[in-house]
Amino acid sequence: MGMNLARKLLAAVLALAGFLPSPSAKAQQDVVFAVTASPSPVSVNSSLLYTIVVSNVTALVLPVQLNNLFITNSFSGPFSVITASNSPNHLGDNFLDNNGNYVFRINQLPALGIGNVATLKLTVRPLNGGSFTNRISANTPGRPFVDTTNIVTQVESPSTDLAVGMTNVASGVTVDDATVIGLSVTNFGPNVATGVVLSNTMPPSFKLLSISPPNSHTFTNGNLVLDLGALTNGATRRFNVTVQPTNAVTNFNLIASVSASGVQDTNPANNSVTNVITVSDFLSTNLTVTWLSEQFNPQTGLREMLVELSNTGTNDVPAARVSVSSITNNAWLYNAVGTNPGAAYVLYNSTLASGASVNLLLEFYVFKRSEMIGCTLTAVGVPALNLAAGTNGVLATITNLPGGDKMIEFPATPGKTYTIIYASDASFTNALTAQPSIVAPANRVQWIDSGPPKTVSHPSTTNRLYRIFQSQ
Repeated sequence: MGMNLARKLLAAVLALAGFLPSPSAKAQQDVVFAVTASPSPVSVNSSLLYTIVVSNVTALVLPVQLNNLFITNSFSGPFSVITASNSPNHLGDNFLDNNGNYVFRINQLPALGIGNVATLKLTVRPLNGGSFTNRISANTPGRPFVDTTNIVTQVESPSTDLAVGMTNVASGVTVDDATVIGLSVTNFGPNVATGVVLSNTMPPSFKLLSISPPNSHTFTNGNLVLDLGALTNGATRRFNVTVQPTNAVTNFNLIASVSASGVQDTNPANNSVTNVITVSDFLSTNLTVTWLSEQFNPQTGLREMLVELSNTGTNDVPAARVSVSSITNNAWLYNAVGTNPGAAYVLYNSTLASGASVNLLLEFYVFKRSEMIGCTLTAVGVPALNLAAGTNGVLATITNLPGGDKMIEFPATPGKTYTIIYASDASFTNALTAQPSIVAPANRVQWIDSGPPKTVSHPSTTNRLYRIFQSQ
């Protein structure tokens, strides 16, 4: 009987007796491998466990103990090692060789009897998708053989559900207004998403002013791309992107989208969202603004400036802004609805007929109670806004103040935005929206309706009802 035939017969007999792996294991000259890989298939960046049973099946007539046996794991793609273990105790140290292969060293592997089987366990993390092959080979110095077997595992991208949101897209934007776009990305799971990218397409005429919180990004011709990296299951990232339109545009589709190179998205329907934005030019009007008086209001802690806005032109003006620049005394315009460009403004969102005037109350937060000296007032005409409120109502109380002002008080969540609408009848058929919306500084908010520009007329001129809505 030839030597090779004797080895094969011995391997078959031992396999039937349960001492060696099943006949599917690959038997060559001196060792037999029985290898399992679990799970199969496996997800990218997940744990893949190899269990390698190495058996010494040297010649029946002349059994040979194998010394310094090296079991090398060569992988077809990038990987990282999580854990490695071996048994019994006659195994040596494990190591990564200079070629990036993971190697087990077996000091002694006897032939026949107890101790001729070594069990090796190697857990790795495949870093790329596709077919992932582990070529396992055995060799030892002084013996002319190399035994090999290939284990192929399919590596799949993990599945998860990424969703994008876009908020705060303002109506009534005018050229050079500082405009905030709210963007969010949520991972609804179940797996971690890697290589997450958030994109926002804007008109090429938009200038990027800031991103809060800061994030790695590129911005080219209106295309904003933010690199978010990894997003864990259940995590949400939110950004406020402040831009400045430099030209007028009509009905431009702002598109926000999310993608990830390392996952399969189970719900692509929520990977993008579109909002329409229109940027208008200022109207050609003849408006003047005149300072009338100032006082400090101990109820609000604000310095109030009463000004008169007049339409001296021959045409009605659909809406108007009063801008304040060169503000001194470390003050800022408390009831401003925006800036353009850098000058804060209030909005009178109602028609001002030719030859008509309206008094506006500008509120300033100041560190000193002294008069606002040196600030510049400018009036411009703009298109009227169609302001919509939400549906998440908040209960409120109304208190009449001296002079006909009304104080609205309501419970709030700090940091949430609240919008107040008002009407003269209980049906709210022709309700109007107060300006600006309120970001709650505490768990209760007091807001005073003192008339224009917050509302189009003083509350003492009509029976006024209010509703408060919290932004979602």
